[in-house]
Amino acid sequence: MKKIFHLVLIIILIFPACLKAKKSPFDFRSPSGIIFGFIASSLGSRTQTVSISGKISGFTEGSLVLQNNNKDDLTLASPVDKFSFTGIASGSTYSISVKSNPTGFSCAIENAKGTITANIDNANITCSTLSAKIVYTNNSNWNDYVKNDSTSIFTATNTECTGSETGGYKACIHGGEIRRFDVIGVTDCTGITASDTLKAFNWVCKVNSDNSVSVYSTVLNRGKYL
Repeated sequence: MKKIFHLVLIIILIFPACLKAKKSPFDFRSPSGIIFGFIASSLGSRTQTVSISGKISGFTEGSLVLQNNNKDDLTLASPVDKFSFTGIASGSTYSISVKSNPTGFSCAIENAKGTITANIDNANITCSTLSAKIVYTNNSNWNDYVKNDSTSIFTATNTECTGSETGGYKACIHGGEIRRFDVIGVTDCTGITASDTLKAFNWVCKVNSDNSVSVYSTVLNRGKYL
């Protein structure tokens, strides 16, 4: 409705002059006709753009790749303490995400999603050092095993195997090869992958019972040996 109002107003102002000259109001050979055509075109193409920015803390090495709406990669190299996505159409939805964390870090974004109508400057990012956690405390050594007494290899009761279990190899879990890394700032495993520098382990992502998200090392990959 806003565009129609301006267009009608311009025609009313120009139209009387056209009548006096006894010419068609759509005669673009006249000066008034040229003005009409230019203004109408400008009103139809005008779009307001805004930006999304924020501060970055804990990003001390490596590279960080961000995305908006799963595209428009923004690659940052440390040291850097802020970022910005520009040229975003006002009124559009946005979703800032981490496409690739710096090696050894997990980064979380505040105010990462919403509808943008003005510049946003508080989509702050915090990066934390990843540290391995032992899943089964009775299995801190490589050759330690626990009883496979749950529906998942990640939720066993931490009861040490004694060698008297029945059921063969599957009766015990090789707890020594299971390690856990928590991924901060996410609520599901969408787009989450992990690997180690030697490509030795198979890694899986899992949403835990407390709704946190972690990646776990499970078994050695084929062709990898101690």
